[in-house]
Amino acid sequence: NGGGLFLQMAAAYTDAKTRQNLCHAIDATYTCATGGNSIDAPAGSRLPITPKFKISGTARYTAELSGTTKAYGQINAAHQGSAPSEVRAGPAATIGELPAFTTVNAALGMDLDKVNIELFVSNLFDERGQVSRFLQCGQCGQRPYVVAIQPRTIGLRMGYDF
Repeated sequence: NGGGLFLQMAAAYTDAKTRQNLCHAIDATYTCATGGNSIDAPAGSRLPITPKFKISGTARYTAELSGTTKAYGQINAAHQGSAPSEVRAGPAATIGELPAFTTVNAALGMDLDKVNIELFVSNLFDERGQVSRFLQCGQCGQRPYVVAIQPRTIGLRMGYDF
């Protein structure tokens, strides 16, 4: 393929839930009713760190400048919905939910025979998406720690095909 417009789109729907009660102590019956046991997460609780919906799309335009020289521009956007941070109901209420977020990436580049040069920006709008939330001490109830996605990154890539 010498050049032109390339479009790609992908989407996923995941309805991940527990099938049985998650008991505080081991219980082979999953009723959590024996000896002071309790239900930490009832059957049907959404699994943590698993958004129900994700979608992404890419548009790339390539222009053939000469036989072995091509220039291209590309933009990519990805969105994921909110997700629980924890399966157990008590800690989940303290830690909070992972909010939905959208990221955009862009690149401009050239293929010069065997050399590739690309200027890129990842997370163009510096979105502070969260991939995880947790408490350092699960019983302490302090504010949650957040693991964020990579911040805006601007760079130059160079490559050579042997």
